[in-house]
Amino acid sequence: MTSTSDFTGTRTIDAAPEAIVEGSTFAERYAIEGRLGAGAQAIVYSALDMLASPPRRVALKVARSLETNLSKEAGFLTQIHGDGDITGVVRLVEPGSCAFGGVQYLVLEYIDGPTLRNAVMSSADIFRLGGRIANTLASIHKANVVFADVKPENILLREGTEPVLVDFGAAREIHDSHSPLLLTPAYASPEQHAGQAPTPASDVYALALVLDELAEARAPRKLIKILERAKAENPMERLSAIDFSRALESASVSQSRNKIHPYILGISGIALILTITVTVMMVLNLEGPTTSHIQQPKQTLTPISAPGKVQYLAMGDTHIHWTDGDGRTVYRAPLRGGAAEIVTQLENPAHQLVVSGQTLFIRSPGVIWSFSHNQLNRFAESTGRGGIVADARYVVWTNEDSGEVVIASVRADAPFRVLASAQARPYSLTMDATHVYWANEGDGTISRVSREKGSVEVLVRGQSWPASIVVDETHLYWLDRAAGSMMRLAKSGGEPQFVTKISYGSWSMTLDKTHLYWTSTEDGRVLRISKMGGVPQILAMGQPRPFDILVWENQAYFSNCAGGGGVMQVGLP
Repeated sequence: MTSTSDFTGTRTIDAAPEAIVEGSTFAERYAIEGRLGAGAQAIVYSALDMLASPPRRVALKVARSLETNLSKEAGFLTQIHGDGDITGVVRLVEPGSCAFGGVQYLVLEYIDGPTLRNAVMSSADIFRLGGRIANTLASIHKANVVFADVKPENILLREGTEPVLVDFGAAREIHDSHSPLLLTPAYASPEQHAGQAPTPASDVYALALVLDELAEARAPRKLIKILERAKAENPMERLSAIDFSRALESASVSQSRNKIHPYILGISGIALILTITVTVMMVLNLEGPTTSHIQQPKQTLTPISAPGKVQYLAMGDTHIHWTDGDGRTVYRAPLRGGAAEIVTQLENPAHQLVVSGQTLFIRSPGVIWSFSHNQLNRFAESTGRGGIVADARYVVWTNEDSGEVVIASVRADAPFRVLASAQARPYSLTMDATHVYWANEGDGTISRVSREKGSVEVLVRGQSWPASIVVDETHLYWLDRAAGSMMRLAKSGGEPQFVTKISYGSWSMTLDKTHLYWTSTEDGRVLRISKMGGVPQILAMGQPRPFDILVWENQAYFSNCAGGGGVMQVGLP
């Protein structure tokens, strides 16, 4: 392992703001995309490693001050992973800590998914997730390390489903009583509050608090009993991490059996059991590639691009557009068939694309570009990540970091207008002839405002992770990824309605006059369902992480964001 020497002193560098800004290149290789999070010790950025082949997305953890010792954290991660990866612990992409221009930083794997904060889960999911986190803690303890800061913000859900522990800034070796005490009061154990060094039992206590929060008042009796043993006042009386994991997993299996039992008690005959099982599945609208109520696909897939990684798509009147794996080359192909061609090359990777008439708008870190008449022009500045949409008159985008929703004429012949500000991480958005709608990932709300500027109206509250909003003449539709639900709301008002169950790997949705379409990176499926609900249809399956999706006439186009995929076309039933 290579590392820099320990940092001492108190001079604050605040992540060298003159060197690390969105859209810039740091350490002569990392294209900064935006800030992922910040704490007292460090700031974490999303970046593309442009010297990797192919370029890869990473998380850069940059020290805030010269007294922050990232080399110690890097050593713990190396120690924990040992000879093989532990999937529940973030990995170092570059060994040890690095330094550039007096700034110490770590290069970590980029975890694609939210934190546990504000997640909404069923009891079964809490048992499953808690068991995996506890098992990961057992592996950490086996490596002679105490995590010492278990809290929702330090647990990311890879692709929305698999828990990964991040931020080992407070970690220490077991029996280390000399390092400074770093703790989060809301999740610290009684012994930590008393000024004692954290132990493996402290990690167990903190995890029990996290699971208690997730369950809220819905905790089943078995979970309550397990959490009580994990939260014992005396550390010696608490479950060990491995016993905590086994207790949660055992209770999860037991709970599943108990749920089935009432349905089959007293029933004789296999035929009757199967009939009831199918009926229950249809009522609950359960999803899965082998469930009989989902119509199976007749896969007539046509590749539109060369095999490769593709994320975002954009559709105009005549062509479909996409970018390659590193986001720097924009392609297009005729909707009615024909060869793909390169549209333009970019200096910074594109995040999203949208088309208005003959103009292609490209969102990249810090800049929105317009491309028309074979010319690429700087259209607007943007901050952070966010969504972008356009119609014949306007282009609208959200700035996640600044909390703004901005509108501009597609001809850039009028000043930009801020439609909304002080929003809680606005990202996904859509618009109709009169209003702009967006999802606030920070507080789980969905809001709208008149395109001509007015008061912001909150339409929906209490969503766990609203994403991929679309709208038609009468309703607003969205995916609540953490809750695993597709939802809809009448534009006239009322309560949100459940449409169908989705997987945690569902990222993108679109619609036509009769159906809603979505993708699932988790299980490689592309699906659609009537806007009124009912039986989902699988349009394609076995795809390498299908991501974005668009519909034109009787065809659906979707991107695959894993190698060997590309842009595919499938005929609609």
